[in-house]
Amino acid sequence: MIGGIIFDNGGANAAIKSCLNAGSNNNTDLRFYTSYNYEVIERMRIDRNGNVGIGTTNPQYTLDVSGNSRFIQQILASGGIKGGACNFTNLTSTKNTYLATNGNKVGIGTTTTPSYTLDVSGNSR
Repeated sequence: MIGGIIFDNGGANAAIKSCLNAGSNNNTDLRFYTSYNYEVIERMRIDRNGNVGIGTTNPQYTLDVSGNSRFIQQILASGGIKGGACNFTNLTSTKNTYLATNGNKVGIGTTTTPSYTLDVSGNSR
């Protein structure tokens, strides 16, 4: 550890630490810790490349989250969304496209719950 801030609450600590990476040429990470049952656990890291990892100590992307995530507001994805087992309840996209899922049903161009396996509102080709 190069330096840091420790928030001590009688053993239930939290901390922010600047840590030198082993075998690196003065490359450092900024690590955020909280405690649970008096065990201090790393929760988030900003690495030397500016990647932010939540639930992972080796972020590979600008934002790399390991575990379940919840978004209360919209997710704006200009480059698309892809993944292995994607499960969307409602996904709204810009550019006049709306995608809503209901079980095994998908609606495109509609803001209501889809009634068919593929429910398209408007003209299609």
